[in-house]
Amino acid sequence: MERINKKTREGEFPEKERKEVTEEMETRTEIQVAPEKLESMIDYFVELNILKETSGSGWRLAFIPKEKRDSVADHVALTPHWAYVLGRVEGLDASDALRCAGLAVFHDDPETRLGDIDKISARYLDLVKAFPDALREQVSQLPREIGDEIFGFVMEVNSEESREATIVRDADILERALRARIYASAERFRSVEDFFDPKEEEKLQTAGGKMLMSLIRRKRNISTHWRKGLKEE
Repeated sequence: MERINKKTREGEFPEKERKEVTEEMETRTEIQVAPEKLESMIDYFVELNILKETSGSGWRLAFIPKEKRDSVADHVALTPHWAYVLGRVEGLDASDALRCAGLAVFHDDPETRLGDIDKISARYLDLVKAFPDALREQVSQLPREIGDEIFGFVMEVNSEESREATIVRDADILERALRARIYASAERFRSVEDFFDPKEEEKLQTAGGKMLMSLIRRKRNISTHWRKGLKEE
């Protein structure tokens, strides 16, 4: 997508200003990474592409056909939006809400190695050990400082060690809930109705999350009003 038009490039940034910006960029401290580590960084990003091929396991239990199931990557793409907005609804300022969105970007990364484990399978697996083990090996492909940061982000969300992490966990639930409602309404898959059992709503920790889940649960028809544009005052 073209983000800067010709006028902006040529008219609003004269040569002097472009030179100053370039010089400033050149003087910034760069992360020093060995060439062999750069190659393993590419391996890390190759691995993340597995999320595009990993279906959400909950949809399998709801008998959603394979070709209709959202991938984990689909889920991860939308959860940060939920996390940011829910953070703001919960009273966080923009920078803290943006941190929620950042945490949400990474929250399902280990599923490249473990898959999306549904609640039934989880009863028989030692995820307390497997989750951090998989994550630690995954981020070891990155420069240590960066890998340690991402490891911390994911483990923070997984253990709900902060208010931001709690918001991300609620955002994670809400994203899947709305997708389930879309399956039920637009795709006519009534098997997802179990998702709206009151016990699911009890998992939510934030007041805003509970209110949004209640609205999603009651929604029977998916609105397409946004396609019509804003109404004139």
